[in-house]
Order: sequence, then structure tokens, then C-alpha cells
Amino acid sequence: MLNNSSDLNTFLIDLKDLLEKKGIFLSSKKYPLKFMYKLINEFDEIGWDKISNLKSDLHSLTININDSYNRKHKLNLIFPYNYNTEAIEVKADIPEQINNKYYIDELSNIIEFYKNIFDKYNDFWCQLEEIDKKTWVIEPINPPRSSTYRRIIIERKCSINIQINPSNPRSIPIYQLMGSDELVQKWTKILINRQYLWNLNNTIYENLKKILDIDFPQKEKMTLSDISEECGICYSHYLTVNNGDKEEMLLPDKQCKNSKCSRSFHYKCLFEWLRSLTTTKTSFNYLYGKCPYCEEMITLPIN
Repeated sequence: MLNNSSDLNTFLIDLKDLLEKKGIFLSSKKYPLKFMYKLINEFDEIGWDKISNLKSDLHSLTININDSYNRKHKLNLIFPYNYNTEAIEVKADIPEQINNKYYIDELSNIIEFYKNIFDKYNDFWCQLEEIDKKTWVIEPINPPRSSTYRRIIIERKCSINIQINPSNPRSIPIYQLMGSDELVQKWTKILINRQYLWNLNNTIYENLKKILDIDFPQKEKMTLSDISEECGICYSHYLTVNNGDKEEMLLPDKQCKNSKCSRSFHYKCLFEWLRSLTTTKTSFNYLYGKCPYCEEMITLPIN
């Protein structure tokens, strides 16, 4: 339609009408006509149904894409004011950093490139989706697609944190057991002795179930108090922390080694507590201080 405009004024009127029909009321004074013309042509090519959150100043928008498994993805684009020389900033919820540079007349190339990226991680996301469906994941809450870890309950007061390799998602993940020393030693021994059973043709869930030889506890049959004590400092199960531009809700992951105490703490709460004590010592990026309850020595890495 815009190519059929007879002159500049007609084009601007057509552009204004087209955007307002889509609920966008143009207010941009920072981009020239040439930029707007290129942008609208790109929208026509990729389809207006894929565009959302287009700002009235045309500085940013979201492109909605479905991958081959019909998962919905969002590409957030920010257009530079020096659009002739500066690349578009693209943000996507994926487990890798992309450094490709794209410019205003390359929106179709951006979509095609990220479609391939999304398909590249299909198996990685399939592994996580099966874990989320068949186990009780206590961290992260509402995980983004960029998340590569899951903390899974394996029995009362004991969980396993697995870190999955997005490029080789069926390989043995990096894991950390969390719980009392007794439970950690018990499950560590099982994992080491039965690790030879890991089969790359099976999913992570299938391998963990076989090696641990358990039926994973389900959220519907247990309460949060069954699997995790509240923090001995803030008296809450979950602590909300800022991680870059995202918020995470974390359960207590540090525990007093005194078997008669065994109180649990959030790392952040314990870190701030120890730093507030004049008796706490610092050496080689570790804090050495006393448990708030039994005065047992606690060693805490400085992250």
C-alpha cells in the first residue's frame, strides 16, 4: 500500500492511518522518513501479526516466533537512532550470548537466524520440560528458557541441583546435592557407584530415575516444609534476589554442619549475618564465622 503513495504527504498520511489501525499512535521525531519507510516495508514482509509492543517512537518492538515444536518465543529489538551505522540490539531468552550484528533492512534475516537458534535448543528444552513435568522443581520458580539448571527434590530434606549443558543436553550434568551431611553422603555414594548406567540415548530424567532408583516425590503429595526448612535468619522459605535484570526466588542452600543444630540459611542472609559480626574473619575469598544458633564455625565462600 505504501509503495502506491503518490507523494510524501500521502505517504505520511497512509503511514499514520496504517499504524493507528493497529493501535500505534506515531510520536517519533527522532527517525527520518527513510527509516520509517524501511521499517514498514520490513513489517509488510515478515507479517504484522508477528509484531507486538511497537513503541510510538518506533524505538523498540517485539517479534513473536514459534519454533518447530510450536513453543512461543519473543525477540525484543531496540533500534539505534544512528540506524545507518549502528546495529539493532536483539534480546532473546536463550542459553547463549549472540554477537551477530543486524541492521534496519535485515529483520527477515534476524527472524530466520533465531528460528535456527531456537531449533538448535529443541532437545535441551525437551529435557527441561520433562523434568519440570515429572519432578518437583523447587528452583528456579517459573524458569526462563535461558535457565540451564534445576533443583529437584529426591527425598524429604534433600535435593539435587543439576546444571545441564545446552550444547550436549543428554550428557551427565554437573550436580550438587543439598541437605544434611548424612543425606548428601548417602546420595553421593549412590551417584558415584551407579554413574556407569548413564545412557546418552535416554533423557536426563530417565537416567536420573534409573541411577537414583527412585520415584521422584511429587509436589501434590508433599508440602514445602517437608522438603526444606525456613531460613534461620529471615524465617522464610523463599528469598527474592535480583540476578541481573531478572528476579529469582531461592530456597535455603547453606546448612550448619553441627548435627545437633543443622539449621538452614539462605546464602545471602548468612553472608550478611557473618559480615555483621566483628569476630568473623576473611581469608582467601572465604568468610569464617559462627552459626547464629549454636556458634559452630561456618565457612562461606564469597561469591
